[in-house]
Amino acid sequence: MKRLPPWLRNPWLWQVIIAVALVALAVWQTDTGKIADSLQRVRPEWLLIALLIYMTLRFMQAGETRIALSKVGHIGIFPLYGVLFVGSLVNAVLPANMGDVAKVQIMANRFGLPRAGLVASRGAESVVNAFMFVVFVVIGLVLARGQDNGGSSQLVLAGVSLTFCAVLIAVAVFMPKELPNWRWLRRLPDGFEDGLRDQWPRIHGGFEAVRQPRLLSFLLLLNVVGWLFEVSMYWAYGHAFNLDVPVGAYVSVAVVVALVTTFPITFGNVGSWEVGLIAALRIYDVPADEALAYAVGVHVFVALFNIGLGLVSMLLLGVRPRDLLRVKGSPEQPTPATTG
Repeated sequence: MKRLPPWLRNPWLWQVIIAVALVALAVWQTDTGKIADSLQRVRPEWLLIALLIYMTLRFMQAGETRIALSKVGHIGIFPLYGVLFVGSLVNAVLPANMGDVAKVQIMANRFGLPRAGLVASRGAESVVNAFMFVVFVVIGLVLARGQDNGGSSQLVLAGVSLTFCAVLIAVAVFMPKELPNWRWLRRLPDGFEDGLRDQWPRIHGGFEAVRQPRLLSFLLLLNVVGWLFEVSMYWAYGHAFNLDVPVGAYVSVAVVVALVTTFPITFGNVGSWEVGLIAALRIYDVPADEALAYAVGVHVFVALFNIGLGLVSMLLLGVRPRDLLRVKGSPEQPTPATTG
């Protein structure tokens, strides 16, 4: 890599190249004239329904995050609702899921929660998300029975997610309350062990929702309902763009979107979103031009909704753009936690 010119080592350049290649691949499979016609016939009343479903979905996700933070600190449900919208705004305009970083920064800087606990609580949420991803992959495969295309790739993804889920559960359950005196810690740079020992109780608290059956049950329930709302949202977008497919197609769309947004490979998921949705809808014999019109339309309106709601949330929370990724001193003690 060092032998390459500096401009060739720029990661932004490669993201643009990958995005352009994926967009070209999607367009190559379609009739652009039919895409324009589909976009012109959009039904705005269904876009409004999709927006209302999305706002409800985000509220339930705020409830999930609040449960995951039960031993880390307390944030009111409505401020947390706004924080999630700000994170979605950042994800819409910056690469590499920087919205997750922005959410941690806002909750740490504005509400005094410890960053170590916030990151660990995100791990607890990931356990539930990975498990429900597997469940809905299986549901999608069952609903797609009788279609021509197989689901071996989805089964592989389900297996990977289930393994990830099992590893995080093992970490959460067997994690000691205090940092053990591991010998290898002494080989690390000076001060690292002391810092990790100081943060360890907060990391332990961040995984509390996985260890407590009651909290875990609430997380699973909210996550199930959240997935159902997400499938309903893509169903509403289907009506907006005059897509005539069974509900199983929207389950496949939700699974693909979850995968694309969790592991972004391009700026704003441009290209990967479209190619993924075309592949998901191909299972149901949707023509490529109709699938691309749907994918582009949903991508554009999701981005616009995220940007608009994120800007309103920043205004209400008093968050400035320079606050999103700025690191301030972490609090010495976590804010007292409540589960109400």
